[in-house]
Amino acid sequence: MGHGDLLVTQIYLSPRSDASTHRTRSVRRRLSSNGDMGQWLIRQKAVRDAEFPECPWVFFWHTADCVLGHGGVRTKPGSHVEKFDASWKAAVKRAGTEGLLFHDLRRSAQRNMRKAGIDQAIRTGHKTDSMERRYNIVDIEDVKGAAKQMAKWIKSEKAKKEKGKT
Repeated sequence: MGHGDLLVTQIYLSPRSDASTHRTRSVRRRLSSNGDMGQWLIRQKAVRDAEFPECPWVFFWHTADCVLGHGGVRTKPGSHVEKFDASWKAAVKRAGTEGLLFHDLRRSAQRNMRKAGIDQAIRTGHKTDSMERRYNIVDIEDVKGAAKQMAKWIKSEKAKKEKGKT
């Protein structure tokens, strides 16, 4: 099977330490890839295979990101990206979306899956409903939809009352 036939639907993350709680998560985490994310991962893997075939990571330091203007190197090309925050901040600045948090993507994904009708237990991966509520972003379209739904309900209730009078 060639890369064009490969369908990336699951991403497995290694257990990691949580700096805020000083705990190590022993469970390997699994993420689903949706939309064209799989194709982007395949492209990234192709770059990795071409430039750093011995590199075990899909996300690594590219040579262009390591070489400084004066010719020095800040980290080893092909090495694992360990400190993601600085890389993320630089990327969102280049994209013109300063202030966007990586975690915002998760919240947006939760909202989009909810709107698509995907069951809560599947879309969140959380053990409690309180976490679902924490990630539930209400936007103006949600409010408009609720207003329409309420108007429809009021109209049906009035119709029931009118029907009962006759």
